[in-house]
Amino acid sequence: MPPLRAVARPLLLAALAVMLTACGTATGRRATGRSDLLTRTEIAAQHWSDAFSLVEALRPRWLSMRGPDSIQGEEVPVQVYLDGSRLGGAALLRTIPVQDIQRMEFLSGVEASSRYGVGHTNGAILVYTRT
Repeated sequence: MPPLRAVARPLLLAALAVMLTACGTATGRRATGRSDLLTRTEIAAQHWSDAFSLVEALRPRWLSMRGPDSIQGEEVPVQVYLDGSRLGGAALLRTIPVQDIQRMEFLSGVEASSRYGVGHTNGAILVYTRT
């Protein structure tokens, strides 16, 4: 009979490999590994007609309201930028065809406010088209 050490080591290594594999697949991360980015690969793999439907299905947290913007309690929706130009609220994503999108990024309220100024409490969705 082999010594206990000779048997225990391969079993321990196998158990460690299984645990690492499980941890790697259970993180909930997307194909990009980033929850703030939608790449052309992810976009092309889906069959939605407009950007709003795509975001609603793949990154619904981008559309969620995170609280009032001021003491008055005004709710400011996420702002949408198309190729660097401000469009307005998230409803305007319905006007952007999915086939035109190269990538989309989400900026948190802090990131969007530091880049674009006030009125971005709930963040910004940046849409880059194939031009």
